[in-house]
Amino acid sequence: METGFLSRDLSIVILAVGAATFVCTRLKQPLLLGFIVAGILIDPVFKMINDHSVIIELGELGILFMMFFVGMEFNLAKLRKVLTPSLCAIILQTATMCSVGMAGAKMMGMPAIVGLFLGGMLSISSTIVFIETVSARGDLNKKYAHLATGILILEDLLAILMLVFLSGVAISKAVQWDKIWHVCFMLITFVVAIYASGKVFLQPLLRKMSISGSNYTVMIFTLAMIFGLGELAAELEFSVALGAFLAGSVLAGTAIANQIEKIITPFKNLFVALFFVSVGMMITPSEIFRLIPTILAFSALVIAGQSVSCFIGATAAGVEPAVAWFAGINKARIGEFSFVIAALGMKLGVIDSSIASIAMGVAFVTIFANPFIASRASAIAETFSKITPRFLKSALEAYGNLLQIARKNLD
Repeated sequence: METGFLSRDLSIVILAVGAATFVCTRLKQPLLLGFIVAGILIDPVFKMINDHSVIIELGELGILFMMFFVGMEFNLAKLRKVLTPSLCAIILQTATMCSVGMAGAKMMGMPAIVGLFLGGMLSISSTIVFIETVSARGDLNKKYAHLATGILILEDLLAILMLVFLSGVAISKAVQWDKIWHVCFMLITFVVAIYASGKVFLQPLLRKMSISGSNYTVMIFTLAMIFGLGELAAELEFSVALGAFLAGSVLAGTAIANQIEKIITPFKNLFVALFFVSVGMMITPSEIFRLIPTILAFSALVIAGQSVSCFIGATAAGVEPAVAWFAGINKARIGEFSFVIAALGMKLGVIDSSIASIAMGVAFVTIFANPFIASRASAIAETFSKITPRFLKSALEAYGNLLQIARKNLD
């Protein structure tokens, strides 16, 4: 009977994905939005799914495949080039959005710890949505996409530390710095060990596979890398997405990289679609409508706060203002990690369902609104340029000249 339920549920979801693809293609709208709407319709609205937990678990595979492709397109060698501006951007963004969360909780009459959880939900952008959106535009190799991807990768690492921090604060009512430093050390060790050993020991095997390996062999090997490193990361209490990213980073630029991309892309497309449908299935429309003013207010703060803080942080680190602005505004949304923090907070009894609904609503609104706002990034920048005082423009120009002189001296 359970197998029948799964077959029926999966059939309904795939039919919904097909219908959403057709409609969005005809209307020239982002597919991911269609998938989310399809998820809302088939479960919360019409209640067509018997066991939505299975679909949600299958959808989580979309995160693994997307992070694998992030690793393939943006390996650690590229990350080093944008490490400093990415760090500056993420530090300022996290501080800004946590402040927004704390202030929001205070205005709603909630304790400070709720504000910390809410700030965490608003701090981390959606890697999977950004990569899918930018890839559809063909912009994945542009400068702003490299910078934004660097920030997103660091965000995924920050997410692990944030879970440790929030768990410690919720349980012991204090910041457990010893655990945070331990996690930092283990995280760096894990990343360096996997990347270095993969590049050293896998190269001979990959060269042989490029000569004689069939598509089937390459497929099995790649899936084993994705799930194997994902499970290893999970066993060490890291994110499975981190393991998948490292698998992609290890295989990036190898002799079979192009073959892998052609073989694995269909898996990615299917499970990414399931992921966005599962996100829609977790949204409760009645709760969202009740909180719509709060959701819209936080959504505006997320888009403005993430865009401006990333712009300021990256520009301060010497990135061209145009590149920093496009990077910030194109990643200004929240996504899947907000749901993880919400689930943790509810499990620990820190937050209630209304805060989780706010996170869901803000994720939906920002995912929906961001492509339209990002498409007008140049016009928004031009408007801000017109209203920026002349002395501030002169100061920014002088700062940029100083950075160029400093780089030349270092070179």
